Amino acid sequence: MVKKKTQDSKCMKYVKTACLCLAFLCLGLIIALPGPALPTLAYNLGVDIKPISVIFTARAIGYLSGSIISGFLHGKLDAYKMIGFSLLLTSAGFAGAPFFPSVVLLAIAMSTMGVSMGFLDTGGNVLCLEIWGDDSGPYMQSLHFSFALGATTAPLLAQPFIMEVIHNNDTTKNMTSVTQSYNFTPATETPPTLPTPDSGIPHVAWAFIICAIMTLIMALSFLYLSFSNKTHSVSSQEDTVKQEGVMFRLKMLVLLFLFFLVYVGIEVTFGVYVYTFAINSDKQYSKDSATMINSLFWGAFALGRFISIFVSKVLKPLGLISIDLVGTFIAAVILVCFPYYYDTADALLWVGTFIYGISMASIFPSGLSYAEQYITINGKAAASLVVGGALGEMLLPLTVGQLIEKHPMNLMYSVAICMVTTTIIFISLHWLASKRGKRLNENRKNEEEAYCSEELEELTENSNIKEEKC
Repeated sequence: MVKKKTQDSKCMKYVKTACLCLAFLCLGLIIALPGPALPTLAYNLGVDIKPISVIFTARAIGYLSGSIISGFLHGKLDAYKMIGFSLLLTSAGFAGAPFFPSVVLLAIAMSTMGVSMGFLDTGGNVLCLEIWGDDSGPYMQSLHFSFALGATTAPLLAQPFIMEVIHNNDTTKNMTSVTQSYNFTPATETPPTLPTPDSGIPHVAWAFIICAIMTLIMALSFLYLSFSNKTHSVSSQEDTVKQEGVMFRLKMLVLLFLFFLVYVGIEVTFGVYVYTFAINSDKQYSKDSATMINSLFWGAFALGRFISIFVSKVLKPLGLISIDLVGTFIAAVILVCFPYYYDTADALLWVGTFIYGISMASIFPSGLSYAEQYITINGKAAASLVVGGALGEMLLPLTVGQLIEKHPMNLMYSVAICMVTTTIIFISLHWLASKRGKRLNENRKNEEEAYCSEELEELTENSNIKEEKC
């Protein structure tokens, strides 16, 4: 939807997009880094894994709240300032996280950071659409690839600063609990010893400080951009929303909400539990093999988002989503066949996981670009979609986790059911959108023509003034 035309040169648009991508890289790092650092944080606080895991729930609640609040504030406050201050708050909270003396204070800090991260997620997606309009496809893919790259890099960044846990030999015989997102067995661990730096700073804190410094740099960049940002409206968002019709817009947003809820939910669920599935399946993979399978999924996910940057320049969002849904369906069939072909089960799991990861990668950014073709994605609309994804991320892992306790294959059956559900929702969404698409495209064309006419008149007036002065 042509909501705004920036007065920036194309070069400045690229600069702003690069800043957004780097901000989302920091977001990926900050979301993923506490996972591998969790045992070290627990050890420093003198608690087990279970009580400190509450920080993730606290962060998720803050994330939801931040997304909702951001949706209402977007358009009322300068987007660059809003993102800049949210990055500033995230940087301060993340740098201080390893120094909090109790789980309660750490959970409060994580919840506060969750609010600011919700601001960044919602505001960043809307801002990318405002900068590029209908041409946002490749840049939206770049944004979400940057997030995936940050999340993939986080364990590597954390590795030099986290403790090495020595497991007893008997731990390989223990079943890993599927109700936790992180696979640790603290009851059978040999107490680790961590070097205490002369500075008194916990060793793990340096990983957090590095991420915080990167985030601080991006915060200052956005605050600088807020003073150089110049935009003017072609037609207000209120006008374009009225043109779409209340019922049409509401139906679209409800379907998109459900689409992102199921998609994000099963994406996170698979990423969280594929490790548990591997070690508890009939094949009983070793922990090293299970870790490799888990890494394969996220590696394929990051690769898929990188490839989508270039594919989206050729294919429209509809084509890209269609290919993704076909790929996820094929992957689901392969994964469901895992227990029935024992001799080829290894290949089925590895191939199915790779196809699933690479096919899931671009659905979220492509979904946003697709929605932008038919309705105005303002702050409130973006917030509803981000909240849908966040709810799926909270609810589906919890639900599927209970099913996996009964039988590991329930993970693969859940994947198949969710992919069929997602496909049905998207078909309904496209059927609804295509009914109104021609009229909306005509409105968009009229808006563009009106804008070009205004620009031409302005140039003519300026030219006449110059001639009079001469």
